[in-house]
Amino acid sequence: MAFSPDGETLASASDDNTVKLWNFQLEDLIGRSCDWLDSYFVKQSPELLMDLTICQKHNADWVKQAAPTLIANADNYLVQGKAQKTALEWYEQAMQWDTDFTFASEDRLNKLVNFRKNSQKIEDEDKDLPIIVQHFQAITSLDPPLQQTISEIESSWGSLCRAGSLENQAQAVLFACEEAIERAPFRPSSADNRGLAYALTGNTQAAIADFKTYIDRTTNQDKKAQRQQWVEALEKGENPFTPEVLESLRPE
Repeated sequence: MAFSPDGETLASASDDNTVKLWNFQLEDLIGRSCDWLDSYFVKQSPELLMDLTICQKHNADWVKQAAPTLIANADNYLVQGKAQKTALEWYEQAMQWDTDFTFASEDRLNKLVNFRKNSQKIEDEDKDLPIIVQHFQAITSLDPPLQQTISEIESSWGSLCRAGSLENQAQAVLFACEEAIERAPFRPSSADNRGLAYALTGNTQAAIADFKTYIDRTTNQDKKAQRQQWVEALEKGENPFTPEVLESLRPE
């Protein structure tokens, strides 16, 4: 093998008596590398694209396509409790890449930080449920919407739904029950928690449907039998949720 004097061509000789010339222009090779990584940059880790200006120049459409993912990654950074400064930088970069995004980055950051803090307080005995509800509601109005990918944060919606229902505030947390279903539609507990909230707010038919969904999906035979009893009582127009039953459902 040998390089040309200008370093832009590589010649390779083979034992089959052939010689091949290879284009070795660095910018061209990097451009090809950018092409190989386009999906990774756009759909998974657009933050890596921030420092690769040559890739940004190679395909100007990428940065606009990558902006929503960069915002989602910043969101998840915050709900994991990671560096706030980094998340702010990603928000600002996303808004430069796509000027259609015009949200207040510090306001979004504060809402997500409070969301995380209050997610951890749901099971506390001294929790201030109205404050928790307030911070959860603030998340539902984010534009662009929060794109959660973290299971423990997704389950927070279901936890608020259940905790609020057992604290006689089912109507106030019903929005959280709906969020839990939307974010984890196939999780049995999502239907179970919403069913409880529906039952306590007088939406009997919807409660029955959710409890039946839970019965079909759960493998816990004791809970399956208990929910079946609730369904039968609701179908008869009875209220199975006595104070004693609600107390037994509260976490120890």
